[in-house]
Amino acid sequence: MFLVIKQIKKSFGVGDSRVEVLKGIDLEIERGEFCVLLGPSGSGKSTLLNIIGGIDLNYQGNIFIDNQNIREIKNYCRKHVGFIFQDFNLINWLNVKNNYLLPGFFTKIIYKRAIEDQEEKLELQKLKRKKVRLLSGGQKQRVALLRAIIKNVDILLCDEPTGSLDQENSQAVFELLKKEAKERLVIVISHDENLAIKYADQLYVMENGKLTKKRDSIKTTDKFYCRLKKHAPAN
Repeated sequence: MFLVIKQIKKSFGVGDSRVEVLKGIDLEIERGEFCVLLGPSGSGKSTLLNIIGGIDLNYQGNIFIDNQNIREIKNYCRKHVGFIFQDFNLINWLNVKNNYLLPGFFTKIIYKRAIEDQEEKLELQKLKRKKVRLLSGGQKQRVALLRAIIKNVDILLCDEPTGSLDQENSQAVFELLKKEAKERLVIVISHDENLAIKYADQLYVMENGKLTKKRDSIKTTDKFYCRLKKHAPAN
């Protein structure tokens, strides 16, 4: 198993104000899978994503990548993980091109493929010289997506990557992430249950600090999936 998460616990605050956000999360996912996490705001999804990505190291439990504890992997976050953040984390005074190439200034990056191909898919060719502060929310989201997918990383973590997009563009992003999952592990937080049901290989729900598997290995031939697609979104 590529990613193994064992009894991850996380709390905020001290004393009587202490709140347990993650209450013993266990999870196993193979490389090349598209995993989607659903759940209400404040349920701990983003906290778990930050821990998996090595941004937050203050937790109990262990996470293993290819049988190696991520705490023991040098420069784990920078070399092995790509992020798409909910608030984009772009630099407003830089243009689009400098934003998506920014990680290359901090560490040596091997890009997966011709950047131009991805620019075209995300409709960013004509925006390369435009300052990020002048972009719409949807355009910023696509810049953040490009910055993450052109890196040659093992894990791509996405926190609400379609939050600023309409339905058509949201589906296009999910299709792109599904293709990315053929080469690496992709974990996505989403509130769009329809897209999650349609594209996820593994589907989980986070609620009250616990993670529950809702469905796995979703195929277009699955009778449950076909019924949902034909009649109505899942409740």
